Amino acid sequence: MLKTPPQYHTYILRFWEERESKQDSATTWRFTLENPETNERRGFQNLESLIQFLEQQTHEEIN
Repeated sequence: MLKTPPQYHTYILRFWEERESKQDSATTWRFTLENPETNERRGFQNLESLIQFLEQQTHEEIN
């Protein structure tokens, strides 16, 4: 039996595309995670950095 309750995190995820111009077909996706309890917001320039952050969060909870 666990001595401490399980850990969890709550985030609001926002993501949007950015384009250089209306004619530009190249799309860059941007991401933010906001903690609704603290209003802390973290920005990510790409999906890979968002996933890396989430992996770090879960790794820290395991150790």
